[in-house]
Amino acid sequence: RKTAILGGLPTGFQWDENLHNLGHSAPPCSGKRCIFQPLTNGLGPMNALLTELGNVQTLPQLFAWRVARTPNAEAYRAFDDTRQLWVSLTWVQAQQRVGLWTRALAELALPSGARVAILLPNGLDAMCIDQATLALGQVPVPLHAAVPYTHLTLPTKG
Repeated sequence: RKTAILGGLPTGFQWDENLHNLGHSAPPCSGKRCIFQPLTNGLGPMNALLTELGNVQTLPQLFAWRVARTPNAEAYRAFDDTRQLWVSLTWVQAQQRVGLWTRALAELALPSGARVAILLPNGLDAMCIDQATLALGQVPVPLHAAVPYTHLTLPTKG
């Protein structure tokens, strides 16, 4: 399964396709090496962004911050094997999917700090349950779906 995290750039940034030397690749560049840089030479936009992000301390807070900042921008793109095409989710749509997982996990009434084993292939659902687990104060434990289940040993209370 192919998944790309897109979501656009923060306000005040643009793609600079002339700067290829850092080796960063990004989907919007169609395989070219690209990096992004501030639109201005001063620190104005960057300082504002850093001030806003200064209040963000967890990944769920960062996710919520991003949803609030650009709710209708493309957040994720994943390949749909059934339809043989790429499908996109906006930040709001991603938040709604995370919400579904959050409600489902909350019904299990696991305590804060509980470890949640996640056996899914890489993709949107894996990202959503990971975010949901973190939002509930639990610890996601991703298990690689390509590893045969006979090689997995889950710890039990003794």
